[in-house]
Amino acid sequence: YIAANHTKSNGRPYYIMVNRAQSTVTVYSLDENGYYTVPVKAMICSTGRKGHATPTGTFSIGGRWTWVHMLDNSYGQYCTQIKGNLLFHSVCYTKKDPSTLMTEEYNGLGAPASLGCVRLQTVDAKWIFDNCAAGTKVTVYDGADPGPLGKPAKYIDCISEEQANGWDPTDPREENPWRTAMLYTDVLPGAWYYEDVRYVHQAGLMSGVSSSKFDPDAIVTYQAMAEILYQMAGGVSPDEAMNWAA
Repeated sequence: YIAANHTKSNGRPYYIMVNRAQSTVTVYSLDENGYYTVPVKAMICSTGRKGHATPTGTFSIGGRWTWVHMLDNSYGQYCTQIKGNLLFHSVCYTKKDPSTLMTEEYNGLGAPASLGCVRLQTVDAKWIFDNCAAGTKVTVYDGADPGPLGKPAKYIDCISEEQANGWDPTDPREENPWRTAMLYTDVLPGAWYYEDVRYVHQAGLMSGVSSSKFDPDAIVTYQAMAEILYQMAGGVSPDEAMNWAA
């Protein structure tokens, strides 16, 4: 990610680094000096497989399309142009329909698999589609280190035959059947903290920041932790809970 750290602002808020060797995308924003040094988001991806390697180099984002018909007769959604027919896009679908996900391709995320494009989970492809304007720089490179935020896991590590319903688990559409299995819209089944959130939710220890969101990345304050310990202790006095927390 040195290229991004040594690049001054070109008027766009983000700079995207694609590490082919680690199947990881890292997005940087600007620091107070106007350089792209602040990592803000990491995404698991698949780049080109053998014989179809994603080219290395630095490019500028061009057009974008909600759906694109791919060379292998599949479809990708939330497509953002890196160069020519090289795109960021979702894992492929058999039709221009979000309920026709090619599940085996989702399960293959995190390793080379495409015909050269950078495949992403739907939520990540949509984030780039929505937030990275034309002219945003993209550098494709190979590195031993995935980047400062590491290589994130997929929301669902492997969709089994029983779980497969034709949808990407991260697709934000209301009709996505995965959403009915969610405790909160930002806590998806398969996330490493899913069962922990289920436990504290069912035990009445934590209720999230709203009826639909838990905010799993939020910092737990000392006061909130004391209240949780108070409940776990069966309703002991706050002073006793504070002593336990100490």
